[in-house]
Amino acid sequence: MKVLIFVLLTTLVLLTCVLAHPILQTIVINGHEWIVPNEPGWEEVLTEADALRELYYRNCQSNTECRGAIDLLEKVFSKYPVSAKYITDESSIADRIFKWGR
Repeated sequence: MKVLIFVLLTTLVLLTCVLAHPILQTIVINGHEWIVPNEPGWEEVLTEADALRELYYRNCQSNTECRGAIDLLEKVFSKYPVSAKYITDESSIADRIFKWGR
């Protein structure tokens, strides 16, 4: 009986974890593949972010330039409600990643 309860609870926990994660979508812009949650509104965010990525991030030569490019990208992601809810508030710029990437 204990084994059956354990199996049922484990199955319930696993099912809850699977259903709680958003389904991801892949959007390709200018040959760069973005993987984001399957929610409407990401196309506008990624179009603007990709333009900045092409201008600044691909060609940054120093650590300072790359951090500046990351700050610009973060401003774009913070501007749109669909992406702003996924930005973390970590203290280190290297730790600023989206929640679903952890």
